This record gives sequence, structure tokens and C-alpha cells, in this order.
Amino acid sequence: MGIKTKFYKFSEYEINKEKEKISKLSKNDLSSQSYEWAKKNLLERLIIYNEIKNSNNLLPKTFFKNFKSEGEIESFLDKKLQKLKVKEYPEKKRDYQKKLLYLLIKPSGPACNMRCEYCFYLEKSSFFKQAHPRMKINILYELLFQAINQGEDSLYFGWQGGEPTLMGIEFFKRAVEFQEIFGGNKFIVNTLQTNGTLLNKKWAKFLKEKKFLVGISLDGPSHVHDKYRKTISGKGSFSKIKQSTELLLEEKVNVNILATVNSYSVNFPEEIYKFLKSLGIKYIQFIPILEREPGSDKLTNFSVSPEKYGDFLNKIFDMWYEDFKKGTPISIRFFYSILLRLIGKKSPDCELQKECGSYLVVEYNGNVYSCDFFVDKNHFLGNINKDKLIDMLNSEKQISFGKNKAKLNKKCLTCKWLEFCYGGCPKNRTNLSDPSSLNILCPAYKKFFEHSFERLKNVAENLSI
Repeated sequence: MGIKTKFYKFSEYEINKEKEKISKLSKNDLSSQSYEWAKKNLLERLIIYNEIKNSNNLLPKTFFKNFKSEGEIESFLDKKLQKLKVKEYPEKKRDYQKKLLYLLIKPSGPACNMRCEYCFYLEKSSFFKQAHPRMKINILYELLFQAINQGEDSLYFGWQGGEPTLMGIEFFKRAVEFQEIFGGNKFIVNTLQTNGTLLNKKWAKFLKEKKFLVGISLDGPSHVHDKYRKTISGKGSFSKIKQSTELLLEEKVNVNILATVNSYSVNFPEEIYKFLKSLGIKYIQFIPILEREPGSDKLTNFSVSPEKYGDFLNKIFDMWYEDFKKGTPISIRFFYSILLRLIGKKSPDCELQKECGSYLVVEYNGNVYSCDFFVDKNHFLGNINKDKLIDMLNSEKQISFGKNKAKLNKKCLTCKWLEFCYGGCPKNRTNLSDPSSLNILCPAYKKFFEHSFERLKNVAENLSI
């Protein structure tokens, strides 16, 4: 129920003027159904820019007390809107080179309740200098309002961290509420990347109901997972993460496992694959760990070697291919991306595309950056309280960032596998100050393609994606 309406922004003067008239509304003042309807429509049409602790506070009791029908409430809201000086948003839509399709959102910034040794984002705590970063409701509102108004008909929101569940379930309920209010007929997908430590049955039911795709960080069996994924107290986290994964699967939540491949786990491809299969996992993304010593291009001791990573991929592929022949394949993100290229489609992975910079990262304070791996001063694009998302995505700075990926080494330009990796992720170039340097993982990719390409072609010929 409710009426179709455009969305408006209000000045601080208008907000303060409205606040003067506001007093609390009791459910006794309206029938239960009318109360819920009025609350939703007032949120939809008169939502404001400061902390919303209780949307009931926006309902003027003296007016709503005597309303007998929803029609009377609707008429009141219409008259109230007509009296306000409003501006429509966005003012005008124009053609942009890059379309807004995906946002990576970090509502709790780099804050996390774990201390994984290989985590590249925890160090951002010193960059933001905020003890307990949390996205405020006005930032969330502005973010989703802009994204849905400026974005395409299909929109993807990735909620990540740090650990995003530190925000609590009510934050995500509010986020979905805003999406439903602003979204109209748009197709909206939410993904949540979590370490799983805070998940419980309440979370699982919510994630199932709202159709979240949940990525759980689980590196493999206990000796593999606990090698680097420690709690703040230094204890292993395997038991809790396995329990959370099983809970999500039991509640039929769409679950994707993110398993890092590091200097230890790279030695156990068969054990990891069989373990994840035994849990009933259908979607896996393997992420090679390549981190550098501070101020150096030297890799850390937990980083995977390119040669061993190539062997790892080959062993995983062999097992995956046997499952494919049996008609029971698991979806492995890297293989899926290559298969898409083989049938003439674009890879969903930015690292395998010609250029990057196709999405934005939005931090807890509204700051926007070029990429998850480049959240720093040099890649700061603006803030959503001052700038439009679509403008930042199409800014000269972001376009230049994306084009840097296409500055390839001469060896890449003559490589027969070029169209399947396009130089890989810029963060993994051997020399970060030289975009045209080779990718550290180049030997791994070559080893994998030489080993698997003919069978991949066979799969592509017999598979409808």
C-alpha cells in the first residue's frame, strides 16, 4: 500500500522547522494498520539527513490523532510536501561513459574482531584514525539514495570490511528498507563478505529472507584455516566459522566460500577441495595472497609463490573437471570467468578485464576510493555528502586509474593468453611504481592455461552459461 512519489531533499532550515512540530506518536492514536502505513510513508517521503533513532518522532501527534483513514493521511502528506521548498534529485540524467552497477561498501571501515596475519585492510585503521568506525544512518541514506537514483536497473551492493557484521543486524535491516523504498522496479542484489564469527540463527533467517549472497572466509580444514586466521586473543577460529557455515547452509542461504591461497594452504589443494565439498559448498573463490613488506616490493613470508600457485590451480582443476564429467561440478570463480571468455562474454572479475575502475569503494564516513586495494590518499575521489557517485565513477582520476591496467609489458602484448588475463590485477605487478611491469602471477597463469586450456574449451562447448 502507499502512493507513488518522487524523492526530495530538505534543507537544514526545513528540517528544523519540521522538528518544532514533532512529538511522539503512540500506537493508540491510530489503528495498528494505519500506524504502520503512516510510518512507512513518512519515512519514504519525509526522511531527513540526521541520525534517525526513531522514525515515530517524525509524526506530529496533533495532526495524526484525529485521522480516520489512510486517504486522510495521504492528503495531509501531499499538502505538507507542497508547502516545502524542495528540489528534485537527480536534477538531470546525462550519458556517462561508465555506468553505476556495483558498489563495495565498508560500513565498519577496517574494524574487525579477528587478526588474520595476511589481512591487507586492517592496517587502514591508522589511515582513518577512528577507534570504532561505524557508518551513520545519514551516510547510509545518502549512499543508497544516490546509488539507486544514479545507478542502472540492475544494482549490486557488496557489504565488506573489516568485518561488516560489527554493524549489527538492525543496520542491514535499515539498509534493505531504504533499498525497498527507493528501488521501485530495480533489480537489487546484496552480497555480504564476513568472517562468520558473529552469525547466528537470527542473522541466517534475515539473510535468507532478504536473499543475500553470503561469502564466508574459510581457508580449508582446521590446520589450514587456523594457520593465519586467528582471533584477537590469538586462538584459531575454525570451529566457529565451520559452525556458522553449516548454519547458513541449513537455513538455505546462498553461500560462497572465499578461501585464500597462502604459503601454507597452497600445499593442500586436494584436502581443501574435498573438505569444502564435504560441507555441501557449491561456490568457491580462491584468492592468492600476495602482500609486500612495508615500503618494499618484497613479498611477505605468508605470500604464495607463483610456481606453487600454478600447481595448486592445476590440481584443483583436475578434480573439478572430473566432477564436471560426473555432472556434479562446483562453481569455482576463476574457472567460471575463463569459461565466460571462451564463449565470448565479459569476465565478471575486474582483474581479468582490459581495464579496471568499474566500481567504487565507499567507506564508513562517505569517502569514496578507486578500488578496494587502493584505499589511500592518492586514490581518494570525494565524499558522497559533497559529490555524486556517478560523477566520481566517471571522473578523470578514476578513468585514468582504470586505463593504467592496460599499460602492459611487451611480453604481455605477444602472449597467447592475453585475452584471458589482460595483465591481471595492477596491485600484483612486480613493480608497483611501473604499471607496465609483469604480473607476479604470470608464471602461475601460464602454467594453468597450458595444463587446462583444451579441457576448458571442451567444457565451454558443452556448457550453457
